[in-house]
Amino acid sequence: MSLGLTASMSGKQRRERQRISPGITTASHMEERQMLDKETFHPLNYIKKEEYSGSMDGMRYMLKKVKSGEEDVIRVTVWPEPLGIYRTPEEKKTVTEVPLTSEGVEQAADWINEQYETRKEYWLENLRKPWTEV
Repeated sequence: MSLGLTASMSGKQRRERQRISPGITTASHMEERQMLDKETFHPLNYIKKEEYSGSMDGMRYMLKKVKSGEEDVIRVTVWPEPLGIYRTPEEKKTVTEVPLTSEGVEQAADWINEQYETRKEYWLENLRKPWTEV
């Protein structure tokens, strides 16, 4: 972010811009919807060592290296807010596996975006839902 842009933004705009994680782009400043941007979403080296997680408007996601037979793959999981992955019942999680490669990360981003778009109403229902109501 350039200094000139920061200076011309209000405090609320700066906070909102900072809130968005790397690899996430806002579709427009008027919309809340955020999508994974394959051009800036490059967590492959991180995933090889640690779990990578994030959220988009009521949908949480995690990318994690796992063994599938003798091969390492990325397990991609999405689930509704507000609970974390280990507190969310298995029946509320959707999972796929992709290769542990740059192409696999792109496939994961496409799949996560597809999950968000095709089940948008479901995710938005869970947005900011208190954990006591789960």
